[in-house]
Amino acid sequence: MDTGRLMLTILAVFFVRTTLNFVFYGQILADHMKQMQQKYPGMFREVIPGFIGLDFVWAVVFCVLFAMVGMALGGGVGGGVKLGMFVAFLGQVMGNFYMFFGSTFLPIGDAIIDSVYALVSYSIQGAVAGLVYKHRLGLP
Repeated sequence: MDTGRLMLTILAVFFVRTTLNFVFYGQILADHMKQMQQKYPGMFREVIPGFIGLDFVWAVVFCVLFAMVGMALGGGVGGGVKLGMFVAFLGQVMGNFYMFFGSTFLPIGDAIIDSVYALVSYSIQGAVAGLVYKHRLGLP
């Protein structure tokens, strides 16, 4: 595992992830979230540094995982997209539906929209990881 390439990949994925989340949740869904907040007061916390910190932790874990298994998934951008889709499905998509079945405040439409966003967003993040972290053949 090349530490320099890994660090560059982490920074690139972190930047892309944070930007995508800001645009989607902070801009596109802002009005919808405000409506939900009015319907269910106290439902949301807005701890932006916490979100950004978790985006960094996510980028580190995802990029280390990609460095370890990316070649088994085909390597490069394609391998990154596959890993992104797997991670999105097992994490956020499944979590959304667990939340839908277990709570009254998450409508099915919101679960679907967030799940589709996760699949697209994680695929983009995986593509970035695959583009930046280029495996050299013959190296672990």
